[in-house]
Amino acid sequence: MADPTNAALALRQVALEDQMSAWLDQEYAFAFGTVNGGPNGDGTFPFTNLKTGETVLRKCAAQVQYEASTPKMLKKTGLGPFTMLASEINIVWLIGNGTAPANISVRLPDAPFGSQYMFIQYGSGRLIFSAVAGTIVNRQGFTRSAGKSALTLAICTAVDANGHSEWTLGGDMSLTNT
Repeated sequence: MADPTNAALALRQVALEDQMSAWLDQEYAFAFGTVNGGPNGDGTFPFTNLKTGETVLRKCAAQVQYEASTPKMLKKTGLGPFTMLASEINIVWLIGNGTAPANISVRLPDAPFGSQYMFIQYGSGRLIFSAVAGTIVNRQGFTRSAGKSALTLAICTAVDANGHSEWTLGGDMSLTNT
């Protein structure tokens, strides 16, 4: 195999410099990326593998931090009852049964101290809270959401020697169904 000519080496050098320049542009866009930035508007930025030519999307630091600090929001619909799982903590839950007036039982599990759930009554049926094995406390003795769009927070404020949680409830709550 013959040695490459100076012209061929120069062309390869220019191609390599172009490749490195493009990669540095990608690195800069990623390093200073913003939440919901990037070409797809989702906080991800393209990186091209210089060896394979494959391009992958990576979340920038701002997007990762935003997602880690923003509570996840999920929906449960139907008549219930819904027994929450310890793996479902720190999530905002929209719970509802549409226009059905039937109340929905929401049972809180044993979970670590400091665990939190946030609930929004998403429909006509009130959310009635109870504990799977621990206790429910509220300053006024309220155990149910107050009505459509009511926001309720449940925080595990104690765990007894048996591992049972005490849940303190607060928010837009009521003692009765009326």
